[in-house]
Amino acid sequence: MKSIGAGVFILLAGCGSARVSLSDPLPPGLSLELHHEVYAITAATAEDLADAIRRFGPEVEGERVAGATEQNTTWDYQVARTGDECRIHAVEVRLTLTTTLPAWANASTARSELRAQWEAFAAAVKRHEDEHKRLNLEGAHDLLQRLRSISPRSCAQLTREVSARGEASLRRYADLNAKFDRDTRGGSTEGVVWPPGRE
Repeated sequence: MKSIGAGVFILLAGCGSARVSLSDPLPPGLSLELHHEVYAITAATAEDLADAIRRFGPEVEGERVAGATEQNTTWDYQVARTGDECRIHAVEVRLTLTTTLPAWANASTARSELRAQWEAFAAAVKRHEDEHKRLNLEGAHDLLQRLRSISPRSCAQLTREVSARGEASLRRYADLNAKFDRDTRGGSTEGVVWPPGRE
């Protein structure tokens, strides 16, 4: 039987940042909207839980996984014009993160050993998705910095540069999220393996 792992889905693909934390205050110009969703599982055994995840877990690239984080990043900017030259006057970056995690609805009826194993697994899934959230927030910081650092130029050049820097930042952090999943084998090196003891 194939074991269950976690996953990430980058919803939108379209100058480095320091490491950021989800608890850090947001800089001016950056807004964050967090959504938390759960899918309820009713099961009696470890195998039943694995089957329920395969049936009801979030779908990432055609595969059901234990948990997932979707992100959507958008940006707006205002331009100040002097003669033929334009410069960035204000930038606003908006990040929306939606994390989906499992919840074992009838866990209280299961034996204590299985409950403890599930709690460890669910905590590992949450930690894995928290790192995806952190990476995406770091990406939003990076995007804000990239856009703010654009020097004055012709208005047409400014528009092209904003688009190029925005897409470059999104690609970079999509790649970092993918690398994180590769490095952790979808979270399995962090304990995101179900049933317990399977790789």
